[in-house]
Amino acid sequence: MDALVASYPGVFPQGRAEAPEEGHPEGGEGDDAEGAEDAPDAFSQKWGWLALVDTVSETLRCPWDDVWRQTMVETLNIFCYTKDRNARREDALERYRKTH
Repeated sequence: MDALVASYPGVFPQGRAEAPEEGHPEGGEGDDAEGAEDAPDAFSQKWGWLALVDTVSETLRCPWDDVWRQTMVETLNIFCYTKDRNARREDALERYRKTH
């Protein structure tokens, strides 16, 4: 399991393979504007596999049950692809906004 976690640092940040407890600065209830910059990561950490399955389900346009039946590697690869694609789109949009 450690090798799998190490293979997906975008999904499992180093040293944090489990969701934070409530009241923890990286997630849980009470997130405010200070942590707004990290909101997607805090959300993913709080909801864990449900957030990941929801993202993959939306990407593949299939029900959650189909995602749960996939292999873990297939699901993690699709999730990482989607996360990188979205980050690339956000960067392109930000560059566009700065030049226009």
